[in-house]
This record gives sequence, structure tokens and C-alpha cells, in this order.
Amino acid sequence: MNRIKLCIVLLIAIISSFFVVKGIYGIFIKITPPEVNKLTVSQKTSYTVVHQLMDLDGVSYTEYSRTNYTDIPIGTTVTPPVLNLEGFDSPQPSSFTLNSYTNTIITYSYPRKQYTLTINNAGYVTTATPSGTYYYGQEIHLVAAAFDTNNNAFIKWSNDTTNPDYTFTITDNVVIEPIYAISYVITYEPNNGGSQIIAYIPQGQSLGFVPTVTNDDCVGTTGDYHTRQCTYVYEFKGWYKESTFVNQVNEGFVPTSDMTIYAKWNKVYFENAGPVTCDGSNYIDSGVVLFNQLNADKDFIIKFTVDQNNGYSGDRGTIFADMDETGEPFPGVHFFYDNKYTMNVNTLGNKQKKNNTGYVVGQSIIIKKELGKVYYSYNGGNDVQINDFSNFSTYFDNTATFCAGTNSQGNKYRFFKGILSGMSIEIIEPLSYTIHFDANGGTGMMIDQEVMVGKNATLNANQFTHANASFGGWNTAADGTGTSYPNNYAITSDLGNDGDVITLYAQWIPEEHYYVHFDANGGTGTMSNQQFTISAPATPLTANAFTRTNYEYRGWNTAADGSGTHYDDTEAVRDLSLVDEDVVTLYAEWWKIQYNHQGNAVFDGTSATFIDTGVNVFSSANINKDFEIRFTFISVDSDILSVSPTQPTLFNVKDESNNKYPGFNVRINGNINTLNATYRWGGSTQNAPANGISTTPAPIEFVYKRTNGVITIQYSYSGFTSPVYTMITQSSWNLNKPFSTNVAFGGYFDSNNQPGRFFKGTLADMIILMDD
Repeated sequence: MNRIKLCIVLLIAIISSFFVVKGIYGIFIKITPPEVNKLTVSQKTSYTVVHQLMDLDGVSYTEYSRTNYTDIPIGTTVTPPVLNLEGFDSPQPSSFTLNSYTNTIITYSYPRKQYTLTINNAGYVTTATPSGTYYYGQEIHLVAAAFDTNNNAFIKWSNDTTNPDYTFTITDNVVIEPIYAISYVITYEPNNGGSQIIAYIPQGQSLGFVPTVTNDDCVGTTGDYHTRQCTYVYEFKGWYKESTFVNQVNEGFVPTSDMTIYAKWNKVYFENAGPVTCDGSNYIDSGVVLFNQLNADKDFIIKFTVDQNNGYSGDRGTIFADMDETGEPFPGVHFFYDNKYTMNVNTLGNKQKKNNTGYVVGQSIIIKKELGKVYYSYNGGNDVQINDFSNFSTYFDNTATFCAGTNSQGNKYRFFKGILSGMSIEIIEPLSYTIHFDANGGTGMMIDQEVMVGKNATLNANQFTHANASFGGWNTAADGTGTSYPNNYAITSDLGNDGDVITLYAQWIPEEHYYVHFDANGGTGTMSNQQFTISAPATPLTANAFTRTNYEYRGWNTAADGSGTHYDDTEAVRDLSLVDEDVVTLYAEWWKIQYNHQGNAVFDGTSATFIDTGVNVFSSANINKDFEIRFTFISVDSDILSVSPTQPTLFNVKDESNNKYPGFNVRINGNINTLNATYRWGGSTQNAPANGISTTPAPIEFVYKRTNGVITIQYSYSGFTSPVYTMITQSSWNLNKPFSTNVAFGGYFDSNNQPGRFFKGTLADMIILMDD
């Protein structure tokens, strides 16, 4: 029996193996019912990477930048890159799996690096920041003692900084100490009424530099010669070893002992303190020629006082003149008396005359030419401009005279009788330095610029270009380690001295770019990404090319739901990102068109033409949404008051019979030539700020808006646009109750929701938009 059972088992096994070999198993698979195809729905999410930097307190952090990433499949694992920032340690990149449908915030924190400050010879240093550890960017302030214990003078810091009062920010480990040496005391005597300047020069070394000094009697300290109220200017001629100005020294001079160095000044002038009596036949020839080719472009100052006036000989009496009075093509200045004091200034035949200057005997007179313009003033009063010599090329060689003028034959005439004093003439030598512009690897050409010493000027605008780099200003060193100046720098303090050549090197910044991606946000159409250069001037956004049926485009937003930063169409923007090759997405903002009537709508003063728009901007669903309502008033019929005698209404968005409800309208109130904009806000009807608009300048466009709960009105017609008037702020409405009345044109709804107060006339282009 057991053998029989064993045989049966073996037989079954053999048969089974035969079926497997022959593909019976495959037959079973084929007859298995097919699987139903399944639709896989991709679920999306977003995440934001925030980079925050440690503050100087070493505890708190401040956000540096953030980047939003959208449309990411749920379950994606992301590893946002970290930034490489100078002075900060970068965190390790972390991986995150996005399992949430809400936006995931990923924050990278960058600790501020710490550096060691070591102050050697610290006993000579006064500081609130002694040797120790400080965070990157922290300000260090050191003050070195003037002398060490051996009475050696402070020369410099070990990093070659020469100012003993030294402030810097720490960006690396710093080892510093004050340097003292046996030195000679050099005293610079400016000879200008100012304090002496003391310098300490180590034995065997040259001066290395000499101070820049000025000398004038100006009231102000900044601005040009005129605005500083200067009377005299002295020309600096250099530093000398002796007070008698024999041997000149410069930066290369090596002193051999303590010494005083003296500033030399030259004052260019004619002077006669007087008093001088003008008897009607004599005159004073100053010997100064103001308008020859040598001096014509120079400024001057003439000063004198009339102490006594005894009249004149001939048709007038010339007190001061430097012009050929009958040679009108020639320039010049003439001050004369002809029963009144007159100032006459001639430029190429263009004579300007002040017939009565109001001069009073005994007053000091100043006539000056500054930057080509001629002024006069009395007793230090305000300057009065009388003519402009900025552009002329006709010269003459007459000398300036007092007590008489000069006729066309060169003879003196028109003699003055009286007493003059305090006469002086100064010619201001135009000191200048030259600025040379170096392309420093760029291409292009710029001519040298000459700048007058003591005069304000503006650096010539950069004309150089550089492939793949933007202009970053000028620097006195090619590598940017010198003094920097921006493009079009306004020079208010001299960059050099007379005769200097200052080379300014163009600085080039490798360009980094980011891109703006425009998202239709429900609209249709295509727009290419727009490239922007980081740190470049503001550039307009590409004009919107998207459209959306039944919606009106309202600008761009950094968030799809409009909660981010808004930008107008073609608004000029800059630095929306500071990350090279970053992509910033701007979403089109759309407002839904709730009602739209294009073209004219004629109202006949009855309910037949009354328009119920079906839009309730104060419903419970809409009461907090922004909206915009626009329409244009075209005309009003002359018999409107007989048809609708009680306040015919063009436009209405309120229940006028119920004071508890808010709203506003435009209506006619007893005079067809006046449109009255009114509003009600939880109380009686009030006039809007734009109340009483004449119908004469039709067509008149009206715009009502609600923005963040503030209701405004604005109207415009040809050649005029009113301000945006605020009617009411919705947050101040204490009832805050929605109501059921729709926006209407050509009449209004009463408390029973019945139309009335019908308008007779024409409106056009009525539209209602809502941000939904």
C-alpha cells in the first residue's frame, strides 16, 4: 500500500512538471482578468529657503535673503545649497523631504566668524576694544599716545596707518602696534591766520608729504568763492625753509633737525588806500588790464569807497571804469555818477545798466567777476548780478582807472569830483590740476579734465566700457586700494594742488544676473524671462502680454494669491534678487470683471432704461474685497428736472432711504450743471470731497475704488485729473453691516429695493472689477 501511495505521488509530480515545462502556467496567467488602468494625480507643494546672518551681538540673527520654490511634487527630497558669505561660516547643506501640502520653511543660519585682535605695546594705546576676540565687522577704535616713555614720537601703526586716532572694522586676525622713533619736529607755519601744523619725521626720512593749505578771508568754509563770501584769495606758491622764502622744499626734502617751514602766498592786486581827491581833471591809472587776452578769463575783485561827492565835469562823472565807453563791442565795467549812481556792464555790445543802484556815500563798494558773472555789493550786502562774461572772445588793452573814463580815442574824459579811498584791484589767478582717466582694462577714450583749485566741479561721466563687467566708479589706485569716487562725483574739496596730475582708474565689477519669470497666474499667453543685472540701475519690467477672459490685468505680485509685493506694469525695479542666476517669479494680478458695458448707455428718465448691474459690493461675501467701479458721464438732458425732479441719480451703490447702510453715488441736486458726489456711512448723507463737479467739461471719467478698506473717488476730464479723494475708511464704520442693494446706473434702489430717481442723459463705459 505504501508503495502504491508513493507511486501516485511521483506520478503527480511528473505530471506537474510536464505542465510547467509546457507553459500551462502561462495559460493561467493569460486567463487572469486584466488590471484596471489607474490615474495617478501628481500632488504639488512649495518650500522657501531662508538665509539668516548672525548679528554683531553673537546671539540674534537677521534675515539676509529668501528664495521661494513652487510646484514641487509631494515627497520630493530637496537639498538647498548654502551661500558662501565673507565673514560668516556656512552651515552644512541639509536634505528635507516635502511631505506637507503647505509651504515648508527651510532656514539656514550663518554664524559670524570671530577673529583675534592682538595689540602689542598696548600700554601706549587707549581703546575700548583691547586685545581679544571680536566678531567679523565689529568696529575697533585705537588711539596711540603721542610719545613713548623714551620721548620718541608716534610715527605710524604697524600697518602704515599714520593717524594716531585709528578706527577700522575687523575682517581677519589682526596684530597691530604703535611705532615710535627718534624724530625731528617739523612745524608748518601756514601764514594764513590758521594754527600751525606739527609733524614728526623719523631721522633720515623725507617729509613724505606736505600739508595742503588755503588762505582767504571767506566767511564760509564750503562752496565756491561766491557762496563763501570771499573778498581776497591768495595764491599758494609753496613751502620754504625761511620766512624770507629763499629755498623751497617738497615731499622729497630730508630734514636734519627740528625746523619750521613757511607757506608763501602771492596776492595779485592794485592798492591805493587814499584818500585821493578827484578834482575833475586828474585820474588814477591802476595799470591793471582786466580784459586783455591774458586776464579776460580770470576773476577779479575791485574795491573802493566814495567818501565825498562834489559832482562831475561834463555829462557824467566816472568813479571807476575799465572799458572803452564808446566802443560798445568791447567788454568792461563802468561805475559813474549822474545825479544818481549807475552801474554799467558791457559784454560784446550787450550793455546792462543799473540806472540807480541806491549807493550811499561812505559805503564800501565791491565789484567782482566770479565764474564769468559780474556782481556788485555795498557794505558787505547781497551781491547783485548785472551781466555775464562767461562767453566772449573780444579783448582790449585799456587799463582800469579811477576818477575818469576812457573814450574811443584812448583819452580820459568824464571826470569825477570827490574823494575816494580804499581802492584795490585783485586778479585771481586760476590755479588748476588735471585729472587723467585710465580705462584700467576697459575700452574707449576720455580726454583729461582740468579742474580749478578751490572751485566746485563734477567729474566727467565715464565713457569707458568693459565686456561682461559694469562700471563701479573711479579709484586713485588701479587695484582699488586707493580713494574711491563714484561716477559723476561732485568735487567740493580739491583732489589736487595747482599743477598736479591725478590719475583715476576705472573700476570694473563682474556682472551677475538674475532673471524674472512671468507667470500668467490663470491667464493665457507667453512671456520670456527677463534678465536683470545685479546692482545695476532700475530697469522697467517687460510690459504684460497675458490676457484672461472676464478679467482685467492689475500688475504683478511676488505671490500668486496677491499677498506678496506688488509691482505695476513696466515699473522700474532693481535687485529683486542678489543671488547670481537666481529666478524670481512674478505672478500676474487679475481682477474679475463683474459688470461691463462698453460704449454709450442712453437713459430716458424712466425705469425702462434703469440698469441693475446685479453686483453688490457690500454683500457679506464682498464687503472686505477690493473693487474698482468706472464710468464716464457724457451729457445730461435739459429737461431732466421735469422728468425726475428729485435728485436724479447717475450712479448709485447705496440704499438712500436707510441711513444704517453704507454707500455712495453721483447725482444731480437741483441744478443740471452740477454733479454732486455724496456718500453715507452709518449716518446721514454727506458730500464727498469732490462734491459739486461742473458738467461743462464733459466727458468726465469717474473712478471709485476700495483698497484695503479705504473708499476713494477720482475724476478727470480733458486736461485735468483730480487728486484721489478719500471718502471714508471702512474700519471706522461702526455698523460694519452688509446690505442687499446692487450697484445701479441711471437711478437708485430705495429701502424696498425699488428703482427710482431716474437719470435722463448719457453715460458710457461702465465697468465693475473685483479682486476675488
